Amino acid sequence: MPVHTVRDLVRAATAVARRTAQLVTPVLLPLLTYALFRWTLDLAATVHVAFGAALATVLALLVVVLITTLTRALRRHLTRHPGEDAVHQFLLIVLLAVALCAWVSYALYLARPESYGIPGSSSIATFADFYGWVFLDMLPLLRVSETLRLTVPLEPLTLAARLPVLGFRVLVLAAAVETVLVWRGAVRRDTIA
Repeated sequence: MPVHTVRDLVRAATAVARRTAQLVTPVLLPLLTYALFRWTLDLAATVHVAFGAALATVLALLVVVLITTLTRALRRHLTRHPGEDAVHQFLLIVLLAVALCAWVSYALYLARPESYGIPGSSSIATFADFYGWVFLDMLPLLRVSETLRLTVPLEPLTLAARLPVLGFRVLVLAAAVETVLVWRGAVRRDTIA
């Protein structure tokens, strides 16, 4: 095989690997962050509820800082991949909403266990999984829950228990709109420049 053909093959493989990383990273990184976040909160809640709440607050503040930094970078055109960064921003906001709403729901459950229908034992992870399910259920046209036959990990039974769910849905919708607007602005600047 001639040398230039091998070089072309290596260049093509490198370009495919680079593009695959650009497409996978915006989804994989927040999912890994969510898994670590969920595990950390569950571990902290087993130590003490107040410790878990404090850790959730610190992690939420960290996510807010990341979101703010990323939004500024996107708005100031400091990023080379506005599409991927917009997906990162959206998924980080969803992660923040999961953490906040899961802790609100968990605190409500500890105060009034009858507010939720939960099969078996529960922890903060149960509530984080519930909000993950709510997010998947919000994806239009995909019907993820129905297709994968996912069951609801718990059911809010009272109005007070349903309010954090409504708040979560509003946060996710607002994040989706904000992300699209920021991304669109970054793309417009690219096409104009």
